[in-house]
Amino acid sequence: PLRDEGLAVVDVPAIYFTHGPELGLRESPYLPGRYIYRSSKPIELPKWGSTRASTLNRFPSPLANPDRVGELVTEHFPRAKPGSLYLDDVPQDFLRANHYGETFRIRPILQRGSVWVRDESILWVEDSFLRLGLPPLAPGPVPTGPAVYDT
Repeated sequence: PLRDEGLAVVDVPAIYFTHGPELGLRESPYLPGRYIYRSSKPIELPKWGSTRASTLNRFPSPLANPDRVGELVTEHFPRAKPGSLYLDDVPQDFLRANHYGETFRIRPILQRGSVWVRDESILWVEDSFLRLGLPPLAPGPVPTGPAVYDT
Protein backbone atom coordinates (compact mmCIF):
# COMPACT_ATOMS: atom_id res chain seq x y z
CA PRO A 1 0.00 0.00 0.00
CA LEU A 2 0.98 3.62 -0.52
CA ARG A 3 1.19 4.12 3.24
CA ASP A 4 4.13 1.69 3.31
CA GLU A 5 5.78 3.67 0.50
CA GLY A 6 5.72 6.90 2.53
CA LEU A 7 2.34 8.43 1.68
CA ALA A 8 2.04 11.57 3.80
CA VAL A 9 -0.74 13.63 2.21
CA VAL A 10 -3.84 13.07 0.12
CA ASP A 11 -4.87 16.31 -1.59
CA VAL A 12 -8.67 16.29 -1.16
CA PRO A 13 -10.28 18.91 -3.42
CA ALA A 14 -12.49 21.42 -1.63
CA ILE A 15 -15.72 22.14 -3.51
CA TYR A 16 -17.75 25.26 -2.81
CA PHE A 17 -21.42 24.76 -2.02
CA THR A 18 -23.70 27.80 -2.14
CA HIS A 19 -27.29 28.88 -2.68
CA GLY A 20 -26.68 28.91 -6.43
CA PRO A 21 -28.71 30.66 -9.09
CA GLU A 22 -31.95 30.57 -7.10
CA LEU A 23 -33.13 32.99 -4.45
CA GLY A 24 -33.18 31.72 -0.90
CA LEU A 25 -31.94 28.47 0.58
CA ARG A 26 -33.38 24.98 0.60
CA GLU A 27 -35.41 24.41 3.78
CA SER A 28 -33.35 22.24 6.12
CA PRO A 29 -32.55 22.19 9.82
CA TYR A 30 -28.91 21.33 8.97
CA LEU A 31 -26.18 23.12 7.05
CA PRO A 32 -25.48 20.44 4.39
CA GLY A 33 -29.16 20.41 3.42
CA ARG A 34 -29.40 24.15 2.89
CA TYR A 35 -26.84 24.43 0.12
CA ILE A 36 -27.45 22.13 -2.85
CA TYR A 37 -25.52 23.92 -5.59
CA ARG A 38 -21.82 23.49 -6.03
CA SER A 39 -19.10 24.75 -8.25
CA SER A 40 -18.12 22.49 -11.14
CA LYS A 41 -14.42 22.96 -10.32
CA PRO A 42 -12.35 22.73 -7.13
CA ILE A 43 -11.29 25.95 -5.44
CA GLU A 44 -8.03 27.18 -6.97
CA LEU A 45 -5.85 30.11 -5.98
CA PRO A 46 -4.10 31.00 -9.26
CA LYS A 47 -1.77 33.56 -7.69
CA TRP A 48 -0.43 31.14 -5.04
CA GLY A 49 2.56 28.84 -5.10
CA SER A 50 2.76 27.49 -8.64
CA THR A 51 2.05 28.45 -12.24
CA ARG A 52 0.34 25.08 -12.86
CA ALA A 53 -2.62 23.66 -10.98
CA SER A 54 -1.29 21.56 -8.14
CA THR A 55 -1.52 21.14 -4.40
CA LEU A 56 0.51 24.37 -4.13
CA ASN A 57 -2.27 26.60 -5.45
CA ARG A 58 -5.42 24.69 -4.64
CA PHE A 59 -7.46 25.28 -1.55
CA PRO A 60 -7.42 21.65 -0.39
CA SER A 61 -8.60 19.89 2.69
CA PRO A 62 -5.62 17.61 3.12
CA LEU A 63 -5.74 14.20 4.71
CA ALA A 64 -2.40 14.06 6.47
CA ASN A 65 -0.49 11.21 8.07
CA PRO A 66 0.63 12.69 11.41
CA ASP A 67 3.68 10.40 11.46
CA ARG A 68 4.97 12.04 8.27
CA VAL A 69 3.59 15.60 8.35
CA GLY A 70 5.27 18.07 10.68
CA GLU A 71 3.01 21.07 10.16
CA LEU A 72 0.08 22.51 8.24
CA VAL A 73 0.54 26.00 6.82
CA THR A 74 -2.70 28.01 7.16
CA GLU A 75 -4.54 24.72 7.78
CA HIS A 76 -4.49 23.76 4.10
CA PHE A 77 -0.90 23.18 3.02
CA PRO A 78 0.92 20.29 4.72
CA ARG A 79 4.67 20.07 4.95
CA ALA A 80 5.84 16.49 5.07
CA LYS A 81 9.17 14.92 5.88
CA PRO A 82 11.69 14.63 3.02
CA GLY A 83 11.05 11.59 0.85
CA SER A 84 7.32 11.54 1.59
CA LEU A 85 4.70 11.02 -1.09
CA TYR A 86 1.88 13.46 -1.89
CA LEU A 87 -1.17 12.09 -3.69
CA ASP A 88 -2.14 15.10 -5.80
CA ASP A 89 -5.00 15.72 -8.27
CA VAL A 90 -7.48 13.41 -6.55
CA PRO A 91 -10.66 13.55 -8.70
CA GLN A 92 -13.55 15.29 -6.96
CA ASP A 93 -15.93 12.51 -8.00
CA PHE A 94 -13.76 10.06 -6.02
CA LEU A 95 -13.15 12.12 -2.87
CA ARG A 96 -13.97 15.70 -1.97
CA ALA A 97 -14.52 18.04 0.96
CA ASN A 98 -17.72 20.08 0.79
CA HIS A 99 -16.97 23.70 1.64
CA TYR A 100 -20.00 25.78 2.63
CA GLY A 101 -18.76 29.22 1.62
CA GLU A 102 -21.83 31.18 2.66
CA THR A 103 -22.33 29.80 6.15
CA PHE A 104 -21.57 33.10 7.87
CA ARG A 105 -21.97 35.69 5.12
CA ILE A 106 -23.15 35.88 1.52
CA ARG A 107 -20.24 36.41 -0.83
CA PRO A 108 -19.22 35.78 -4.46
CA ILE A 109 -17.58 32.38 -4.52
CA LEU A 110 -18.05 30.79 -7.95
CA GLN A 111 -14.81 31.11 -9.88
CA ARG A 112 -14.67 32.11 -13.55
CA GLY A 113 -14.96 29.11 -15.85
CA SER A 114 -17.03 27.20 -13.34
CA VAL A 115 -20.75 26.52 -13.60
CA TRP A 116 -23.47 25.68 -11.07
CA VAL A 117 -24.15 21.99 -10.53
CA ARG A 118 -27.21 20.91 -8.55
CA ASP A 119 -25.85 18.30 -6.15
CA GLU A 120 -28.09 16.66 -3.56
CA SER A 121 -25.69 13.81 -2.80
CA ILE A 122 -25.29 14.84 0.87
CA LEU A 123 -28.99 14.99 1.70
CA TRP A 124 -28.91 11.48 3.21
CA VAL A 125 -27.24 13.09 6.22
CA GLU A 126 -30.43 14.91 7.25
CA ASP A 127 -32.18 11.66 8.23
CA SER A 128 -29.05 10.46 10.01
CA PHE A 129 -28.78 13.70 12.01
CA LEU A 130 -32.46 13.50 12.95
CA ARG A 131 -32.08 9.88 14.13
CA LEU A 132 -29.10 10.92 16.24
CA GLY A 133 -31.20 13.69 17.79
CA LEU A 134 -28.83 16.47 16.74
CA PRO A 135 -30.30 19.93 17.33
CA PRO A 136 -31.05 22.09 14.30
CA LEU A 137 -28.61 24.76 13.24
CA ALA A 138 -29.52 28.39 13.78
CA PRO A 139 -30.51 30.25 10.61
CA GLY A 140 -27.63 31.78 8.69
CA PRO A 141 -27.49 34.69 6.28
CA VAL A 142 -30.31 34.86 3.75
CA PRO A 143 -29.32 35.53 0.14
CA THR A 144 -31.15 38.39 -1.54
CA GLY A 145 -30.23 37.47 -5.11
CA PRO A 146 -28.57 34.76 -7.19
CA ALA A 147 -25.01 33.83 -6.24
CA VAL A 148 -22.38 35.65 -8.25
CA TYR A 149 -18.91 34.95 -9.60
CA ASP A 150 -15.76 35.76 -7.71
CA THR A 151 -13.62 38.28 -9.56
